[in-house]
Amino acid sequence: MLTKNLFLYLFTALLPFVSALPPPSPHDDQLLARGFKHSHRPLNSPAKSPNQGYDGSNSAPTPSMNGSIIAAWYPVLTLNSSVPTTDPAVLSIDAKSEAALPGFVSNAKKNNVKAVLSIGGWAGSQHFSSIMSTPESRTTFVKTCLDTVRKYDLDGIDFDWEYPGKKGDESNEVSPYDSDNFLAFLQELRKDPSGADLVLSAAVGMTPFFGTDGKPKSDVAAFAEVFDYIAIMAYDIWGAWSPSVGPNAPLYDRCSPNAAGSAETAVEAWANAQFPVDQIVLGLASYGRGYTLKNGESENIGNFPGFEASSIPPGDEDTSTVACPTNTGLFNFQGLIKLGYLKEDGTPAPDVKYKFDDCSQTPYLFKESGSIVVSFDDARSFGSKTRYVKDHGLCGVAVWHGVGDYKDILLDSVHAAMTSS
Repeated sequence: MLTKNLFLYLFTALLPFVSALPPPSPHDDQLLARGFKHSHRPLNSPAKSPNQGYDGSNSAPTPSMNGSIIAAWYPVLTLNSSVPTTDPAVLSIDAKSEAALPGFVSNAKKNNVKAVLSIGGWAGSQHFSSIMSTPESRTTFVKTCLDTVRKYDLDGIDFDWEYPGKKGDESNEVSPYDSDNFLAFLQELRKDPSGADLVLSAAVGMTPFFGTDGKPKSDVAAFAEVFDYIAIMAYDIWGAWSPSVGPNAPLYDRCSPNAAGSAETAVEAWANAQFPVDQIVLGLASYGRGYTLKNGESENIGNFPGFEASSIPPGDEDTSTVACPTNTGLFNFQGLIKLGYLKEDGTPAPDVKYKFDDCSQTPYLFKESGSIVVSFDDARSFGSKTRYVKDHGLCGVAVWHGVGDYKDILLDSVHAAMTSS
């Protein structure tokens, strides 16, 4: 089982999802990669390669380079570019990603790391329920997955079904038997000789998979027998849908008047449902969410102030330049630097107020011009969450998404915390 490693997810228009690990310290036996639960091949820790793109090029990667791998350490790379269709025999991969896959796999192999393809996503989970619903369709989809693995010489599959037994996107099909059907599919995939040694993982929500009663299952131990690890998406906890401004990705949720969840409660929920903690990866966010505060609320930052729901500020990837209800309000860490909220070293700009919330272990920024507050993560909060992972014996951390970082400020903070005594 892989322990104490870093999983990094990079997102670009071309390559929506990539994961990676840092090299273990040569003097820290706790951090040595020992291989995955089902794979007989050990995970070697390659040297840091800051100037090599995913396609094998030697051009220096920058946060704006689509399809580049930003300086990190890579025992595992995961590309998220495929979605199930209504036909279990067909896995949809867009043309750009399909063209990129050979280079993605080649670069992974060249650096002695595992290449994994992720299936699904928030907008890609529409047909999971139907293709898992019958023994025949599950068998067909097992063949589809294994054919894809062989075609691209992949080392594994990551399943990003959002969510079994519960709607994520409104267009998703859902059945009370989703979780049971998912497990039956995974067991069949593992039973196949071609699937026995694959790296199999899942991106999961804040609670265990839902059962036939519509509630989170109390025992998901059987999933641990087929997955190498799960990655808890412990972000998007508070947002424009919430009653007040709260932390986007809280480590703890002990001070909130409206408990919405946290990394801690999510880990506890999965552990209480019999999923081993050393197979749990904690998801971190390299982005934050912005709000326009109501008048008189600037002194309440960190204490759940009110905001104007009809006036969401434009994030760094929004096309609008004015506050409006259709903005995402999402600010990548590097976007906060680009827009002048943070300096190049990741610390607050002179005209921006900074508050670190001890309760959630996450920071806030406040720009008086426009009354904009941003809940986000920085090097300090990443360090806190990584120490939590170490202290509680989790498998590692995941970062959504790598291009949100700036000059590896966030990644370096994770690596420093992971390798510190």
